[in-house]
Amino acid sequence: EADLYKRIEFLREIGIESHNLAQTICKCPSLLTRNLSGDLYHTLKCMESLCLRKSLIGELLTLDPKLIEHLNGPSFVIKVKLLKDYGFAMVGIGKLLNKLSCKIDDFAKFLRLPHFKLVSPVMFLKKLGLKQRESCTLLSVVPSLFLCNATDLELKISSLKVFSEDKNVIGKMIASCPLLLLQTRKCLFETLDYLEGVITDRENVVAHVMKYPGILLHCKNAIQPVLMFLESLGLERKCAAILLIRQPFLIECGTEGLCKHVEFFKSKGLGERTICKLVLKCSAMFAASIEKRVAPKIKALENHGIVGKELDSFLLSRPQSLRKTLQGDINRKINLLMHLGFQENSPEMLAALKASLQQRNASMGGRIKQLVEFGITHDKACRMVRDAPGLFNMNDGKLREKVKFLVNTMCRSVNELEECPTYLFCSLENKIKPRFRILNWLRSIGVLEEDPPLSTIVNTPEDVFRQQFVECHAQGPAIYQGNPLELMCLERK
Repeated sequence: EADLYKRIEFLREIGIESHNLAQTICKCPSLLTRNLSGDLYHTLKCMESLCLRKSLIGELLTLDPKLIEHLNGPSFVIKVKLLKDYGFAMVGIGKLLNKLSCKIDDFAKFLRLPHFKLVSPVMFLKKLGLKQRESCTLLSVVPSLFLCNATDLELKISSLKVFSEDKNVIGKMIASCPLLLLQTRKCLFETLDYLEGVITDRENVVAHVMKYPGILLHCKNAIQPVLMFLESLGLERKCAAILLIRQPFLIECGTEGLCKHVEFFKSKGLGERTICKLVLKCSAMFAASIEKRVAPKIKALENHGIVGKELDSFLLSRPQSLRKTLQGDINRKINLLMHLGFQENSPEMLAALKASLQQRNASMGGRIKQLVEFGITHDKACRMVRDAPGLFNMNDGKLREKVKFLVNTMCRSVNELEECPTYLFCSLENKIKPRFRILNWLRSIGVLEEDPPLSTIVNTPEDVFRQQFVECHAQGPAIYQGNPLELMCLERK
């Protein structure tokens, strides 16, 4: 009796509830005659290492007491070992089995599978061009594939052949979005037809969906209201559809979630144009928690004087700034700017901070080094970025090209840049070269005795410059515009 009592208690411990106990024992009386604590010892240890709940065994035995044969002894442990040999990490196996355990019938089917059938889905995915690690990741997300036979697996990918007959292409699609294998053919085609109707170009739709297949997890009824909401913000219908294809998490947010974010941004003084730009360039912010992620970033900007219209203007020109952890990034930039000679809380500091928020600290220091390489002293380089903080945002190649033109073609000293850093912000092709060309010609014909200061060349308004140097000479417009045919005619004359 004592031994029988212990065995009944053990059955309760492994999750068989009292009201199911009698029925389970009647179906399989051997549960009371076997040494279950010994038989299931290795199984329980293995399940514990995979973070599987102990009561799972009781749930399985309640469903079908004969499953004890698949849980008994080494059977379960061998299955786990085989998965490990196929390339699964223990964490992945635990995730896979935990997902299967959500549907106890599926877990029972998995236990009944012969060992050799475990390799079938792995081999099938290999034929689609997936590497071993990709196959393991996919099966961890969609473990029900283990329960499919070869015909079922072929049917699951047949719907995707509308995108490409190439199995490798289909393999890439399901590797990036494994849940596609759970979508019905009807839902896939309904979504595809709807997107085609919006974008009006099937090839364009197919190309985008092949690259971002996550949109196919959502049906037309989920996509349509979000698309209309984005249109109300000012996005073109086609542009909004492509955005949803690339960022399908916006569909999961729904119109209610998106509306809350829009109202928050409006309360901070952002205009519709800026909000529209944020949706396009920083979509993740509309799926993030306002209290935990969005508000602290806006607060960090407001703490440094970027509020209201300035905040609107700043985010319109630099929407990607919200992708960063702003407060820590701002503090590091302030320390660097103070090291360069900026005064704390000064207008110059604020301008430099705005200009540098999208730059890494290393690239900011690198800009100073680059100016020093051009022949400008370190102190003068620091003074230049204080006077023109926009230098932090300038493209390295364009900056180098302009300095090279100044020194090699215009035959001027780089030291002139200290007094006139605006030269570096002017268009080389549309402003600097035409003005240099006309001034060089005027000097060659003796009209100018010496070159005007660099500030005159770049800071003089266009209408004043044309009146003073271009239109007062018959050949001036041709020289200024650099028209090759007119220049050839002038040379012949």
